[in-house]
Amino acid sequence: MPSRAVWWLIVGLAACAGCGGTTTEDEAPTAASCSDSAFTEAVSPRLAPLDTAVLVVDAGHGNVDALAAGAPALSLAARQLREAAKDNRPCSPQLVKARGLVLAAARDLSGAGHELKLLTDAIRKEKAYSDLESRFLTDYYNGSGEFQDALASLRKAGGPGLVSASDGKGVFEEAGCANCHTLAAAGASGTIGPDLDAAKPSRDLVIDAVTNGQGVMLSFEGKLSVDQIQAVADFVSRSAGK
Repeated sequence: MPSRAVWWLIVGLAACAGCGGTTTEDEAPTAASCSDSAFTEAVSPRLAPLDTAVLVVDAGHGNVDALAAGAPALSLAARQLREAAKDNRPCSPQLVKARGLVLAAARDLSGAGHELKLLTDAIRKEKAYSDLESRFLTDYYNGSGEFQDALASLRKAGGPGLVSASDGKGVFEEAGCANCHTLAAAGASGTIGPDLDAAKPSRDLVIDAVTNGQGVMLSFEGKLSVDQIQAVADFVSRSAGK
């Protein structure tokens, strides 16, 4: 594996958590009438697969094979979410705004998934990839930031299946912390990161680690709101080792 490629993958994706983009409404034709319930019922089941796909790509920094494996799921989940939002138009202003964010995020992440496959293929074959790298990073940075904004907007609008920003356990699960950490209170048994039950970190330590990253853990600043970070820190510090 070319060393330059590994360096880019580590630096580029590690910076992703703080990036965002400009959101625009999708201009494609929509259903003739609006329905809040139809919109939320169509969109809600599609949010988790895209969230998982984004986490897989984030976790694959520095690993070309992992990123190549994550590319198809990113494209598929983004396309399915975009189709669900495109075909269903909500009535309430809050959900109309959320729909615009969903469409923008899904569009960019769908493109990023396609570009990531081309990019990893080029890296493996030791071909020139600077243009592919630029397109992937632009779409992925914009799309992942827009998607977090969309989740926050849907959460405020009371979208079903989304945890409250004050639900520390829910945030822990939604952010994928269980994939890396062990925490009995959350039913988590991950082994990539520290065993939180054994470490029993303080609230301030959790806030610092989640906000700034630590070791192989990426920063969640920009991915989680301040309220979400504080809620997950409260939950972990209270629950660890119990």
